[in-house]
Amino acid sequence: MDKKLAVFDFDGTLISKDSLFEFAAFAVGKRRLLLALLKSLPRIVMWKIGLTSNSSAKQELFSRIYKGLDYDTLAAKGEEFGQEIDRMLNADVYRRFKSHIGQGDRTLIVSASMPVWIRPWAERQGLPAGNVIGTEPALSADRRITGDFATPNCHGQEKVRRLVQAVPDYADYEIYSYADSSSDRYIMELADHKVWVKK
Repeated sequence: MDKKLAVFDFDGTLISKDSLFEFAAFAVGKRRLLLALLKSLPRIVMWKIGLTSNSSAKQELFSRIYKGLDYDTLAAKGEEFGQEIDRMLNADVYRRFKSHIGQGDRTLIVSASMPVWIRPWAERQGLPAGNVIGTEPALSADRRITGDFATPNCHGQEKVRRLVQAVPDYADYEIYSYADSSSDRYIMELADHKVWVKK
């Protein structure tokens, strides 16, 4: 195959940390993040013991952190967050990321995190905005975050669905996939070349 498709997970793969927490602390402050974590703890525990889904726990935490905030203000914080991402990069995976872009391979970031803080950084790396796929927040008429998701949580099998939606002819590509978590096993099944990133 002449065409190559490179698919990168973000948290724990391109960067060494979980950007959900890193960005929240950066954008709204550690105090608001800590209060949101404490209030969401029962749902998080239920998820950890298998009584609710990852998506349910994540949405509750997301809502407690961001509900009512102005999206455009948050997007401005996303623009500033790029310097923080640069400090968290996994050097080897980042080199591969830049290599795929440089070779003209179709390159995507598919993440459970929100594109609002990934996309500005990715665009500066030469990645088109539409090549960042993630969990999108629902907005009210005045562009405030409602606390709900506008798209399903981009996690597990949803990553595959979103990838296929973005690249319907994916089977025509030689696929490289980079990830660190067992929840990415579904998207790894599509890949010709699987790169598991060690924690």
